[in-house]
Amino acid sequence: MIAPQSGQLPPARPPLTALQVRELQSATALLRSGNARGAIGRIRPLLVNGLIHADAYALLASALRANGQLGEARTALGSAINLDPGNAGFWANLGELLEE
Repeated sequence: MIAPQSGQLPPARPPLTALQVRELQSATALLRSGNARGAIGRIRPLLVNGLIHADAYALLASALRANGQLGEARTALGSAINLDPGNAGFWANLGELLEE
Protein backbone atom coordinates (compact mmCIF):
# COMPACT_ATOMS: atom_id res chain seq x y z
CA MET A 1 0.00 0.00 0.00
CA ILE A 2 1.26 3.48 -0.80
CA ALA A 3 0.79 6.05 1.93
CA PRO A 4 -0.34 9.55 1.03
CA GLN A 5 2.38 12.17 0.64
CA SER A 6 1.81 13.46 4.16
CA GLY A 7 3.30 10.21 5.42
CA GLN A 8 0.05 9.26 7.12
CA LEU A 9 -1.78 6.03 6.41
CA PRO A 10 -5.33 6.30 5.15
CA PRO A 11 -8.01 6.02 7.84
CA ALA A 12 -8.80 2.49 9.00
CA ARG A 13 -12.47 2.98 8.18
CA PRO A 14 -12.93 5.50 5.38
CA PRO A 15 -16.50 6.23 4.29
CA LEU A 16 -18.01 3.44 2.20
CA THR A 17 -20.12 3.84 -0.90
CA ALA A 18 -23.63 2.41 -0.90
CA LEU A 19 -22.45 -0.38 -3.21
CA GLN A 20 -19.56 -1.26 -0.90
CA VAL A 21 -21.91 -1.38 2.08
CA ARG A 22 -24.29 -3.70 0.22
CA GLU A 23 -21.46 -6.00 -0.88
CA LEU A 24 -20.00 -6.21 2.64
CA GLN A 25 -23.45 -6.85 4.12
CA SER A 26 -24.00 -9.55 1.53
CA ALA A 27 -20.62 -11.09 2.32
CA THR A 28 -21.43 -11.08 6.03
CA ALA A 29 -24.76 -12.82 5.38
CA LEU A 30 -23.08 -15.39 3.16
CA LEU A 31 -20.44 -16.12 5.78
CA ARG A 32 -23.04 -16.45 8.54
CA SER A 33 -25.00 -18.90 6.39
CA GLY A 34 -21.89 -21.04 5.94
CA ASN A 35 -20.98 -19.89 2.44
CA ALA A 36 -17.42 -18.71 3.07
CA ARG A 37 -16.51 -19.08 -0.59
CA GLY A 38 -19.37 -16.80 -1.62
CA ALA A 39 -18.31 -14.24 0.99
CA ILE A 40 -14.75 -14.27 -0.34
CA GLY A 41 -16.14 -13.69 -3.82
CA ARG A 42 -17.95 -10.57 -2.61
CA ILE A 43 -15.08 -9.07 -0.64
CA ARG A 44 -12.04 -9.64 -2.86
CA PRO A 45 -13.28 -7.52 -5.79
CA LEU A 46 -13.81 -4.59 -3.43
CA LEU A 47 -10.24 -4.81 -2.18
CA VAL A 48 -8.81 -5.34 -5.66
CA ASN A 49 -10.67 -2.24 -6.81
CA GLY A 50 -9.01 -0.07 -4.18
CA LEU A 51 -11.06 -0.36 -1.00
CA ILE A 52 -8.75 0.16 1.98
CA HIS A 53 -10.88 -0.62 5.03
CA ALA A 54 -9.82 -2.50 8.15
CA ASP A 55 -13.18 -4.19 8.68
CA ALA A 56 -13.27 -5.42 5.08
CA TYR A 57 -9.89 -7.08 5.53
CA ALA A 58 -11.02 -8.59 8.84
CA LEU A 59 -14.17 -9.93 7.22
CA LEU A 60 -12.10 -11.42 4.41
CA ALA A 61 -9.83 -13.03 7.02
CA SER A 62 -12.86 -14.62 8.71
CA ALA A 63 -14.15 -15.97 5.41
CA LEU A 64 -10.74 -17.32 4.41
CA ARG A 65 -10.36 -18.97 7.81
CA ALA A 66 -13.77 -20.58 7.50
CA ASN A 67 -12.73 -21.82 4.06
CA GLY A 68 -9.56 -23.39 5.46
CA GLN A 69 -7.19 -20.89 3.85
CA LEU A 70 -5.29 -20.07 7.01
CA GLY A 71 -2.20 -18.51 5.44
CA GLU A 72 -4.28 -16.12 3.38
CA ALA A 73 -6.46 -15.40 6.42
CA ARG A 74 -3.36 -14.39 8.39
CA THR A 75 -2.29 -12.07 5.58
CA ALA A 76 -5.72 -10.43 5.37
CA LEU A 77 -5.85 -10.01 9.13
CA GLY A 78 -2.36 -8.50 9.03
CA SER A 79 -3.69 -5.90 6.61
CA ALA A 80 -6.56 -5.13 8.99
CA ILE A 81 -4.10 -4.74 11.86
CA ASN A 82 -1.83 -2.47 9.81
CA LEU A 83 -4.81 -0.20 9.18
CA ASP A 84 -6.14 -0.32 12.75
CA PRO A 85 -3.39 -1.46 15.13
CA GLY A 86 -5.41 -0.50 18.19
CA ASN A 87 -8.21 -2.98 17.46
CA ALA A 88 -7.89 -5.63 20.17
CA GLY A 89 -10.34 -7.92 18.37
CA PHE A 90 -8.08 -8.11 15.34
CA TRP A 91 -5.11 -9.05 17.53
CA ALA A 92 -7.15 -11.69 19.36
CA ASN A 93 -8.25 -13.19 16.05
CA LEU A 94 -4.63 -13.25 14.87
CA GLY A 95 -3.62 -15.07 18.04
CA GLU A 96 -6.28 -17.70 17.41
CA LEU A 97 -5.19 -18.08 13.79
CA LEU A 98 -1.56 -18.53 14.79
CA GLU A 99 -2.57 -21.37 17.09
CA GLU A 100 -4.24 -23.28 14.26
